[in-house]
Amino acid sequence: HPGSSSSSSSHKRAAPLQGVVELGGASLQVTFAVRQQLPPGEGAELVLPRLGPGRLFSKSFDGLGLQAAMAQWTARLTAAGSSKLRRDPCLPAGYAAASGLRGSSDWGACMAGVKELLRISSSSVGGGSGSRCLFKRCGIVGSYLPSLDGTAFLGLDNLFYTAAVLGLPTDRRISVARLEAAASKQCSLGWRAVQAQLAKQAGSSSSSSITQDE
Repeated sequence: HPGSSSSSSSHKRAAPLQGVVELGGASLQVTFAVRQQLPPGEGAELVLPRLGPGRLFSKSFDGLGLQAAMAQWTARLTAAGSSKLRRDPCLPAGYAAASGLRGSSDWGACMAGVKELLRISSSSVGGGSGSRCLFKRCGIVGSYLPSLDGTAFLGLDNLFYTAAVLGLPTDRRISVARLEAAASKQCSLGWRAVQAQLAKQAGSSSSSSITQDE
């Protein structure tokens, strides 16, 4: 599924679904089953019907939903850039936003900026001071991160729509690497190419609607 950390295979049995990631507009939620012992206050012991006892890790990140994170990103770039030249590497080259930012279609810089926004770095795992993490393993914004260990996730809300827009299957599992490759390809396009792509998608949608009406 979108956001899955386990790729599909025709000759291997897929791992069972073990977690859910929901990317809303204002916040990000993640919940998944874990095998290891969790630090105090970082998980819950559960006894589920027909499944027996288990451990469940769940975390909500306010302000890291799609629209909220984009607003933070825009504010950061607007404050940092000069009044004459403000570039947003995550927007397509040739596009001028209402904020005054101009796109540059720079996937590498965009990813680096996103990691900075989420406070993800090489020091995030291992308790580095840069992430202000108090645990041995850390994820975004210095929070505790249990071992994923091949966990398969179901991506909901904006993760689902992102996969659909990128032309990826939404009815079966996809790997994180495949999702990233598709995003990198899309984000390398200039604004004219994106406009042509949107026009083509709109035309396909209209044709489908007319066929259904008939």
